[in-house]
Amino acid sequence: MPNPLLVGASLLAFAWLAARQAPGEPGGAILGLASPVAGSTVQPLEPRAPAAPQEDANSGSSSARTGTDPWTVRGRVWRGFGLAPLPAVRLVGRVYAGGKARGTPLFSSSFQADEHGEFAFAPPVPQGLFTVEVRGDTPGYTGRASSAWYLPGDPAPADWSLFLYSEDVSVRGLVRDETGAPVADAFVAFTLGEEERAVRSASDGTFRLACSSARPPRSICAWRDGHSPACARLGPEVRLHGFVRDARGAPLSGAEIAVHFQAPPPREPTSSSGELVIAHDYPIPGGPWPRTSTDANGRYELSGVHPLATALVLQARASGSRPVERSFSGQEGFTHDLDLTLADGVPLTGHVRAAGVAVEGAWLSLGDYVHEIGDVEAWSDAEGRFMLAHVPAGRQRLWVWRRGFAQLARSLDVTAGMPALELELAPGHVVGGIVLGPDGAPKA
Repeated sequence: MPNPLLVGASLLAFAWLAARQAPGEPGGAILGLASPVAGSTVQPLEPRAPAAPQEDANSGSSSARTGTDPWTVRGRVWRGFGLAPLPAVRLVGRVYAGGKARGTPLFSSSFQADEHGEFAFAPPVPQGLFTVEVRGDTPGYTGRASSAWYLPGDPAPADWSLFLYSEDVSVRGLVRDETGAPVADAFVAFTLGEEERAVRSASDGTFRLACSSARPPRSICAWRDGHSPACARLGPEVRLHGFVRDARGAPLSGAEIAVHFQAPPPREPTSSSGELVIAHDYPIPGGPWPRTSTDANGRYELSGVHPLATALVLQARASGSRPVERSFSGQEGFTHDLDLTLADGVPLTGHVRAAGVAVEGAWLSLGDYVHEIGDVEAWSDAEGRFMLAHVPAGRQRLWVWRRGFAQLARSLDVTAGMPALELELAPGHVVGGIVLGPDGAPKA
């Protein structure tokens, strides 16, 4: 293998490393990474086999439970991009109340895929709307979870696919503060704020974070109390301040304000023997950003902004008002008041029925396309009732979807005090057929 590639960087950028190998060595990998700190290196890890399953108090064999609970999520775990099944890996299944996989789960169980990579998860079905999630739980593998929401009586999915990638490489580096001194005990992760998957820097500021060459990370970030979050060296934080007012100019007390996005400075492109290419642009790190609330006078102070940020987006929201986002350029500086004004929001209520019968679990959203206005959504309750809070006044398009029914779209003129909507869903239709090959024979 070539010598480790040292990346001296003080800002976030894309970096692609094509790892070469000598004859007889394991196959090389292409790793996409971002260097957050000076002195980052990329090194291969020793291959690791999946850990043997460990039963615990919450563990259970989902396949053994299918006889007692017929509602069973079935699927298959794939290695990498789905080229081959991944057998005998440990998984965890969770059930959450509502339409999102967030908060404290109602139920959690650890189980294992079989020798063909197939799995079966049979959780108890709660009352009302719920979300099911299955994710990998085997050391040495990473990948996104699979999830979807359901209502009691909905059929369980039978064809889920879960893609897991071997953590075969690592990012090594050193976290420093603005003086160049190493920073100990800082969180380091590929997503800002993702503490459950972060590592902590050692007493000398060093860290090692495993990842997959088949699913390369786009960015890496470090954060610690008392410092600004950084994709470079940790520096002194920038404090923002300003006022939040309503549409009539009155101060809004208790409004929540948050940094929705902040951009680290771009890096100039460089190259080294064709191994390293850094783009002009920079990735957008995700995760929770700093947030606070306004005081009785509508004023806020917010810390945790990168000292060299080239731009940021502030988001404010308050009860009875529409959330607002406003962009600010680093060229103007962030020392003056950054003020935001919130427009009034309109509550939209109504009922969803089908053939005169209330429909529970219908999903309602707004926009030119489904869920375009991302912060406005609702599900109908057991009596078919719904309420969409903080809907923008004016011409809007309402979308209603429920499994088993045809999707409904309706244009509305949203005004304050408008009457409740009565929405009627029509039965859905199934389209089927046979796929034929060039010879006219059915294709499997």
